[in-house]
Amino acid sequence: MTFGGPPDEVHRDKRISAAVSLAKKSIANPHEITDKDFDNLRLLFNIEELSTLCSFISFISGAQKFGIIVGLTEKDSTTK
Repeated sequence: MTFGGPPDEVHRDKRISAAVSLAKKSIANPHEITDKDFDNLRLLFNIEELSTLCSFISFISGAQKFGIIVGLTEKDSTTK
């Protein structure tokens, strides 16, 4: 895992790989997430973990869109 740089593209852990795939699919087109996707996710995550994962993806996505809408920049997040 890298911090402050581009994200890792290869994940050896199946759970991380599945979570990243879900996040990418939810950003690209959430309407393409199918029941089969969730069937596969349920093999790796229990229902509480899956609920938390979906909530986290939605929160981060929404927070990023909020920042874009109100014009936040990286400069706004630095402390003085």
